[in-house]
Amino acid sequence: MFRKDSIAYKYLKVFILILVLPIFIISIVVNNIYISILLKNSSDQVKQSMEQISTGIENEVTNLVLTQATITDANDYEILELATQWNRAEEQSQKFEISRQIVLKLSYLFNYRSDVEEVAFFFRNGGNYFYKTYPTVEEEKIRKMDWYKKTMEANGKPVVHGSISSFFYNLNSKYVMSLSVSPNAPVNINDVEAVYVAFKTNIFDSIYSEYQINRLGEMIILDDQGKVMVTKNKELLGKGIEEFGYLKKAFTSNNSSYTETVSGKKMFITTYTVKKTGWKIVNLLSYGQLTREINKTLTYVIIISSFIIILFIAFSVLFFRGILNPMNSLVKNMKRVEKGDLNASADIGGDGEIQALGRAFNKMVLEIRNLIKERDLKERQRSKAEIEALQSQINPHFISNTLNSIRLMAMIAKVDSIKNITEAFMKLLTESFGKGGTMTTVEREIENLKNYVYIMKVRYGDKFDVEFNVSEDIKSCCILKLVLQPILENAITHGVSEIEEKGIISIKGCSDEGDIQFEILDNGHGMSEEQVERLLSEDFKNPRGFSSIGIWNVDRRIKLNHGEKYGLRIDSALGEFTKVRILLPMIKENQEEKVNV
Repeated sequence: MFRKDSIAYKYLKVFILILVLPIFIISIVVNNIYISILLKNSSDQVKQSMEQISTGIENEVTNLVLTQATITDANDYEILELATQWNRAEEQSQKFEISRQIVLKLSYLFNYRSDVEEVAFFFRNGGNYFYKTYPTVEEEKIRKMDWYKKTMEANGKPVVHGSISSFFYNLNSKYVMSLSVSPNAPVNINDVEAVYVAFKTNIFDSIYSEYQINRLGEMIILDDQGKVMVTKNKELLGKGIEEFGYLKKAFTSNNSSYTETVSGKKMFITTYTVKKTGWKIVNLLSYGQLTREINKTLTYVIIISSFIIILFIAFSVLFFRGILNPMNSLVKNMKRVEKGDLNASADIGGDGEIQALGRAFNKMVLEIRNLIKERDLKERQRSKAEIEALQSQINPHFISNTLNSIRLMAMIAKVDSIKNITEAFMKLLTESFGKGGTMTTVEREIENLKNYVYIMKVRYGDKFDVEFNVSEDIKSCCILKLVLQPILENAITHGVSEIEEKGIISIKGCSDEGDIQFEILDNGHGMSEEQVERLLSEDFKNPRGFSSIGIWNVDRRIKLNHGEKYGLRIDSALGEFTKVRILLPMIKENQEEKVNV
């Protein structure tokens, strides 16, 4: 695809040699090292569990030996003496009575253990006595068994036997674990040649289960003859290692770990030897399960690396095909913008980062043009709003002089109602239009509203009341003129004036996290969502109002002067209420934007 003398070929070769090949090599090496560490840690962890199991087995065997010792040594060979008496008795009634005593003694000794399967006494001159049930094998064959021979060779020491076939009737277990001993009691009171005690093999299940929970793999316990004593698969109990080739090495090895193929599946096997008994604890763990996550990670690395190579080749073809011409075109357009030509547009071909750069350049130029247009539009809107506000004003001096004459005439005629409403109207005009600047204090704006309310109550009578609740800490702050009056006017003319019961208008003002918030709430007619949208539309004005300044104009004046964060929010339910929230910045009189008095 690439010529050997091309830059793309050199970049590709260097990319593979410096980046891709080392990634492959490092991944394989790290993977092997990590697997070795994982196997070692797993082996150490399993051996710790095995050591605990071994300790538990040794303790349990010690308890079993002590249990067996209670038969041969208890109360100065009392049980052995009873067994001897039973063997020497000639009458059946004597044998029956002595047998009853033996049963009572053994039942008393074993009342705290439920795992004793059988107790048997074998006499020197032949014959035997069985505690619970009778054997299924002839006595002569029993005496020729390996366990019997080992007992005789032990010279009075107890012998622990692993998993052996049970030779008694009606036992719960097919295989049992047993102990035997040739008692050293005096011959004159002892005819017993061997005592045999059989236990259930599940005496170790509790030890096995305790450490098997939440652990990977499966544990098997072999006795000193290589027969399975304890396993999760009960069908394997009593079977020898000759039936399981993978266990032969486990039986001959001592506290080691290795891998072995079991039924076509690779397994990680760990062994441990119980010191007192010579039994083997074997743990089998699936090698694939153990290394699954590591192999998955290595596979991901190989896939990603291969994808990177393919992607790099494709990128190289596209990158070196036309990089210079698009770059030159972009530089030319940048120079045009530098000279002030904002109509420049980079028509850049190609793909990838070069094309993205061209789109970013065009977007930047477009945003510059839009920002300039937006700035001009805002300036025009702000001027329009201020002009509209000025156009709605009347010459305050002319109106004030005229009203003053009316007030004097009312005083002469002693018509206080005309005098009072004239004074209220004069104060309203003076505060709203008579003083320079677009700002006033909250306190003056509230006084202005109170004069306006007085005039409107003359007009509507006692149809409504207005409650003022303004915090003292904001009264000295400055706000735009005529931002509250249009809202109050709308609450009166379109709210409480249209209901039969008495209207209540609440005006609250307080500080709100560094800003000022006013809330004007009325229990009037309310509005639907469509009416709220119409009220906030640009062309809606109140032709009957004091200043004919629309709600939209109030909102726009606030945003133009203070930013989009501030303005109005209207919540209303038709037939229930209307609530207008006004958010304004907190401006003190000593700040740059201060009230004009």
